[in-house]
Amino acid sequence: MVSQLISAVKDGRAPIAVWAWPAEIVWIWIWSVGGGILVWRWRSLPWLLVLEVTALGTLGVLCFYGLTQSQWVPLVPTAFGFLITSASVAVIVVNNAKLKMQN
Repeated sequence: MVSQLISAVKDGRAPIAVWAWPAEIVWIWIWSVGGGILVWRWRSLPWLLVLEVTALGTLGVLCFYGLTQSQWVPLVPTAFGFLITSASVAVIVVNNAKLKMQN
């Protein structure tokens, strides 16, 4: 933090800005819902893996771009929300498929 302030004064750069708390919540929520929708919509494991890796890569690129524009975009909580929601929906989908097969 101190080095950021010194660098901002020395180089004339703006310090890194953070989003408001509600904006971060909405960002994380959108990515989490997106992860759940991916799993619910595409049931093929190879396609799902490609889509999940692509989505996480896109998230990383967006966060890096935000950092280059002096914006702090939450990466880790968003990625965790995305993965946890994806895994939860996958468990629900598999359990529902098993119940349908038993009936």
